[in-house]
Parts: sequence; C-alpha cells; structure tokens
Amino acid sequence: MVEKKYPAVKEAVKKYHEQNSLIPVETALYNHLLKKSLLLQHQHPLSVDVILGYMFAKEMETRNLNVLVKGKQMGMDEAFIEQQLVA
Repeated sequence: MVEKKYPAVKEAVKKYHEQNSLIPVETALYNHLLKKSLLLQHQHPLSVDVILGYMFAKEMETRNLNVLVKGKQMGMDEAFIEQQLVA
C-alpha cells in the first residue's frame, strides 16, 4: 500500500538507508502534504479546506525562506539547499 500511494516517500526512505539522514524523508513528507492540501483546496472551494490549505502553504513557504537564509548564512552549497526546499 505504501509503495503505491507514496512512491516519493518510499524513495526517500531508500535514501535514508543509504545516507543515514532523515532530511530526504522529511522533505518528501512535506512535499506530499503540500500536494494533498493544494488538492483539497481546489476540490472543496466553499469549505474550511481552503483556509487550512492556504495556512499550510504559507507555513511551507516560511520554512523554505528559513532554509534559504540559514543555508546562505552558513555558506552551504546551493545544490544541498535546493534539495531541502519544499516545492
């Protein structure tokens, strides 16, 4: 079931076993949640899903900005920073 519904998360778990880091798993879960919230936002336009989806998307945008700023301050590689972003 997990393999069919969450292929990106499954791939991130493989990366976890290879790299011994939970960062890919966290990013994959955030990406999945963002996609689901955007889907709910458009399926039920007159429900509270719109507000919750907007709030979640705002939270992800804030997280992305924090990752960008802190990564630049610490002098991290741009490719590494890009992997951490939720899109």
